[in-house]
Amino acid sequence: MIIKNDRQRARLCRALLAPHKTLDQVDQLFTFAGPTSAAWTLYKQDGGAMSSGEQTMFLVAMSVWTNSTDHCPTIADALFRLDGANLGRLAEIFHVLAQPDSDQADEYLDRQEAADFTEIKENA
Repeated sequence: MIIKNDRQRARLCRALLAPHKTLDQVDQLFTFAGPTSAAWTLYKQDGGAMSSGEQTMFLVAMSVWTNSTDHCPTIADALFRLDGANLGRLAEIFHVLAQPDSDQADEYLDRQEAADFTEIKENA
């Protein structure tokens, strides 16, 4: 799949961060226009003081944004650092990215955003 625009790319990145973050925390790292200055600072620090799972998901998200593997975790990093929920999220996004139709990504992201941030509100 070719990501159709920066908004869709940003939404994919936000979906990668959502399992570890509240909506406010996601907004502090990624807007719908892309990474914030705080995200770029963390990127230069390879994720800073994040937990290993947060760091892995964050660096994958930044790799999706930059279209670069400079700081991207390996598959082995993901397998050994991520819990089942995050591995599942990563697998879902890989599956979405493998589809030829970018509209399928929008449909997935619509469902995922509603689920992620509804769950956060209910748990607050």
